[in-house]
Amino acid sequence: MTELFERMLKTLQIKDELAKVSVKLLLLEIFILTVRGNSHNNTAKPRESGNIVVRSFQNLVEEKYLQLRMPKDYAALLFVTPNYLNNLCVKALGTPAGEVIRNRLLLEAKRLLVNGGTTISQIAYQLNFTDHSHFSKFFKKSTGQSPEEFRKKHLELT
Repeated sequence: MTELFERMLKTLQIKDELAKVSVKLLLLEIFILTVRGNSHNNTAKPRESGNIVVRSFQNLVEEKYLQLRMPKDYAALLFVTPNYLNNLCVKALGTPAGEVIRNRLLLEAKRLLVNGGTTISQIAYQLNFTDHSHFSKFFKKSTGQSPEEFRKKHLELT
């Protein structure tokens, strides 16, 4: 903990935008260590702190995928830059942050399509798309088939 505070004090003396981001990251490490009660570990390994950010990002996506669609929005909530978040996701998950968000949205779309009982327009509305056609384009680009084709194919299988 002492080392983290010393690094923060040194970083505060630098007057640029990257220093502000570094201080936010150091504060995040301090908060995480405090919450964990991990006082016996004086430093967090960079890889561990990166994984913590990725796990926090995944949790936020689960909570907010209907409201937030852009990695920059999640990065702001995590006090990191969008590029840093994207790099961490690629290293930890093998996929960019934007794709993580799209995959979660796509999973929900597939769930709603397979469970039936709702029209494609209702699903588009539930998933906060501006209109039916925008949802259909998103779905077709992601899966290679239209929502209607996906639904028919999966309803035939059951």
